[in-house]
Amino acid sequence: MSSTNKKGAGLILSLLTAVAGAVGLGFCIVNAGTDSFRKIGTSPVVIGCAVIAILALVLRVVLDKKLAIAADVMSVVAGITLVVAAVQFISPPVTTIASIMTFTNTAQTMADLSSAIYGTAALLIAVVLNIIAAFTNVNEQ
Repeated sequence: MSSTNKKGAGLILSLLTAVAGAVGLGFCIVNAGTDSFRKIGTSPVVIGCAVIAILALVLRVVLDKKLAIAADVMSVVAGITLVVAAVQFISPPVTTIASIMTFTNTAQTMADLSSAIYGTAALLIAVVLNIIAAFTNVNEQ
């Protein structure tokens, strides 16, 4: 006899999405402390959206059996907030990134730039994982 509480791919993908969002948030905070991006600071929109997305993904996993509609809504909320976080994270420092790439290309500024690139990549990976997770079930029926 098989277990009635089998976990689906959606559980793993939702948790991986939450981890990628948390990594992106971590790089956002680290990036705000670097010399090149300190003037820009940490955007409360990025932090708020990333936290909301992580909470929405956890709620998606928790609510899947009890309230399937709410779990689907949490998946949409997570996707939207992750995209907003990624856009808000990368758009303010565009001029600084362009300046680093063209004029102040030193080891220190490139290290500062790498945290911005890693943070953006982590948030975009979280968006892609969330899109895939939205089409999968958290619990197999």
